[in-house]
Amino acid sequence: MSTPSPGARSTGLRAGTGKVDITCREEGVWEDLLSDQVKPHIPPDYLRRRIEISDPLFVRALVLDDGRTSIVLVTMDVTAIGARSISQNILDDSADDFLPRLRRRIEEELGIPGNNVNVMASHTHQVPRMLCDDNAQLDRTLEAIRQARAQMVDVTVGVGAGRETGLTCNRTMRLKDGSDCTVRSYHAPMPSDDAVEGLLERALDRLGVRRDEAQRAAP
Repeated sequence: MSTPSPGARSTGLRAGTGKVDITCREEGVWEDLLSDQVKPHIPPDYLRRRIEISDPLFVRALVLDDGRTSIVLVTMDVTAIGARSISQNILDDSADDFLPRLRRRIEEELGIPGNNVNVMASHTHQVPRMLCDDNAQLDRTLEAIRQARAQMVDVTVGVGAGRETGLTCNRTMRLKDGSDCTVRSYHAPMPSDDAVEGLLERALDRLGVRRDEAQRAAP
């Protein structure tokens, strides 16, 4: 994979990062914490297991500012952003109105246009109440963004592209008729081998942000 050129010049861009825990610390067993819609999708042996958190959930924020425009990139350890209704509450993590509410608060409290805010999910599958509640998700995401704005530094930015064939889990196949099919346990029947063209593209795009030389050399 290509990397940002070490000789790239700074363009007056500043960046900062923030990270906040969004894990709910309530104790219990899976059956107590899952909705009726979710339970049929969980193996019965798991339902009476106690919840043990080995890896907390986080929200991470990157703020970029060139002196004229600020943009906010957020990643949350949830399965999907605003997909409760679409999944019939099976993905009961981020509320349907999470993104518009977040953008509105960022505009009102931080003065950054909502259209300049992008939120992505790390597609982390977790028991819903391992995640803090809806209002806390908003508050803690704002806190991560405020952290990022409080430690802005001059940076050099670069972009690159590459391919990954060994680490990714690519479940989507490209079919010879031009359509595609995603492999899931509940999809049946699967397309025949003769109908499969191959896997979808494994291209990876990369954005690299690095402190400028003078700041990296400072004590």
